[in-house]
Amino acid sequence: MKRLNGVSYYEQTRKCGKQYCHCVAGEEHGPYWYSRDGGGEIQYIGKELPVDILVGLAVRDDNREVLRIKQNENHAQIEMLLGVNRAVQGYLQGDYLNDHQIRLIEAATGIALSLV
Repeated sequence: MKRLNGVSYYEQTRKCGKQYCHCVAGEEHGPYWYSRDGGGEIQYIGKELPVDILVGLAVRDDNREVLRIKQNENHAQIEMLLGVNRAVQGYLQGDYLNDHQIRLIEAATGIALSLV
Protein backbone atom coordinates (compact mmCIF):
# COMPACT_ATOMS: atom_id res chain seq x y z
CA MET A 1 0.00 0.00 0.00
CA LYS A 2 1.21 3.50 -0.81
CA ARG A 3 -0.17 6.72 0.64
CA LEU A 4 -0.13 10.17 -0.92
CA ASN A 5 -2.05 13.25 0.21
CA GLY A 6 -4.50 11.27 2.32
CA VAL A 7 -5.25 8.71 -0.40
CA SER A 8 -4.18 5.06 -0.18
CA TYR A 9 -3.16 3.24 -3.36
CA TYR A 10 -3.07 -0.53 -3.38
CA GLU A 11 -3.01 -3.47 -5.77
CA GLN A 12 -5.54 -6.24 -5.67
CA THR A 13 -6.40 -9.30 -7.75
CA ARG A 14 -10.02 -10.19 -8.56
CA LYS A 15 -12.26 -13.00 -9.68
CA CYS A 16 -14.55 -12.00 -12.51
CA GLY A 17 -17.40 -14.31 -11.58
CA LYS A 18 -17.69 -15.97 -15.01
CA GLN A 19 -18.48 -19.65 -14.61
CA TYR A 20 -15.79 -21.04 -16.96
CA CYS A 21 -13.00 -18.48 -16.43
CA HIS A 22 -9.56 -19.57 -15.23
CA CYS A 23 -10.02 -17.44 -12.12
CA VAL A 24 -12.60 -19.89 -10.78
CA ALA A 25 -9.86 -22.50 -10.33
CA GLY A 26 -7.43 -20.14 -8.61
CA GLU A 27 -5.41 -17.66 -10.69
CA GLU A 28 -7.20 -14.35 -10.34
CA HIS A 29 -7.15 -11.39 -12.73
CA GLY A 30 -4.79 -8.52 -12.14
CA PRO A 31 -3.33 -7.16 -10.06
CA TYR A 32 -5.15 -3.88 -10.56
CA TRP A 33 -4.60 -0.57 -8.78
CA TYR A 34 -7.30 0.95 -6.60
CA SER A 35 -7.43 4.05 -4.45
CA ARG A 36 -9.22 4.73 -1.20
CA ASP A 37 -9.73 8.27 0.03
CA GLY A 38 -10.14 9.44 3.62
CA GLY A 39 -13.88 8.84 3.46
CA GLY A 40 -13.40 5.20 2.50
CA GLU A 41 -14.50 5.61 -1.12
CA ILE A 42 -12.75 3.08 -3.39
CA GLN A 43 -11.94 3.90 -7.00
CA TYR A 44 -10.57 1.60 -9.70
CA ILE A 45 -7.43 2.99 -11.36
CA GLY A 46 -6.21 0.24 -13.72
CA LYS A 47 -3.19 -1.98 -14.32
CA GLU A 48 -0.69 0.88 -13.88
CA LEU A 49 -0.57 3.89 -11.60
CA PRO A 50 -0.80 7.17 -13.53
CA VAL A 51 2.47 9.07 -14.01
CA ASP A 52 1.38 12.01 -11.83
CA ILE A 53 0.82 9.66 -8.88
CA LEU A 54 4.17 7.92 -9.48
CA VAL A 55 5.91 11.31 -9.60
CA GLY A 56 4.10 12.43 -6.43
CA LEU A 57 5.20 9.26 -4.63
CA ALA A 58 8.81 9.77 -5.76
CA VAL A 59 8.81 13.40 -4.61
CA ARG A 60 7.29 12.36 -1.29
CA ASP A 61 9.99 9.72 -0.81
CA ASP A 62 12.70 12.29 -1.58
CA ASN A 63 11.14 14.74 0.87
CA ARG A 64 11.00 12.04 3.55
CA GLU A 65 14.71 11.32 3.13
CA VAL A 66 15.59 15.02 3.39
CA LEU A 67 13.41 15.33 6.49
CA ARG A 68 15.03 12.24 8.07
CA ILE A 69 18.47 13.78 7.54
CA LYS A 70 17.32 17.11 8.99
CA GLN A 71 15.70 15.32 11.94
CA ASN A 72 19.00 13.54 12.69
CA GLU A 73 20.86 16.85 12.48
CA ASN A 74 18.33 18.47 14.81
CA HIS A 75 18.61 15.57 17.24
CA ALA A 76 22.42 15.94 17.32
CA GLN A 77 22.08 19.69 17.89
CA ILE A 78 19.57 19.17 20.69
CA GLU A 79 21.90 16.68 22.38
CA MET A 80 24.76 19.17 22.10
CA LEU A 81 22.63 21.98 23.54
CA LEU A 82 21.49 19.77 26.41
CA GLY A 83 25.15 19.13 27.19
CA VAL A 84 25.86 22.87 27.07
CA ASN A 85 22.89 23.52 29.33
CA ARG A 86 24.10 20.96 31.88
CA ALA A 87 27.62 22.43 31.77
CA VAL A 88 26.34 26.02 32.22
CA GLN A 89 24.08 24.93 35.05
CA GLY A 90 27.03 23.26 36.75
CA TYR A 91 29.22 26.31 36.18
CA LEU A 92 26.59 28.61 37.69
CA GLN A 93 26.39 26.34 40.72
CA GLY A 94 30.14 26.48 41.15
CA ASP A 95 30.96 23.00 39.87
CA TYR A 96 34.28 22.14 38.23
CA LEU A 97 34.16 22.13 34.42
CA ASN A 98 36.35 19.81 32.38
CA ASP A 99 37.96 20.90 29.11
CA HIS A 100 35.16 19.37 27.03
CA GLN A 101 32.48 21.29 28.94
CA ILE A 102 34.42 24.54 28.63
CA ARG A 103 34.76 24.07 24.85
CA LEU A 104 31.03 23.28 24.58
CA ILE A 105 30.04 26.44 26.40
CA GLU A 106 32.48 28.62 24.47
CA ALA A 107 31.41 27.16 21.10
CA ALA A 108 27.69 27.53 21.83
CA THR A 109 27.78 30.99 23.43
CA GLY A 110 30.82 32.66 21.93
CA ILE A 111 31.88 33.56 25.46
CA ALA A 112 35.47 32.78 26.40
CA LEU A 113 35.41 31.50 29.96
CA SER A 114 38.18 32.69 32.17
CA LEU A 115 38.52 30.13 34.92
CA VAL A 116 40.66 30.89 37.91
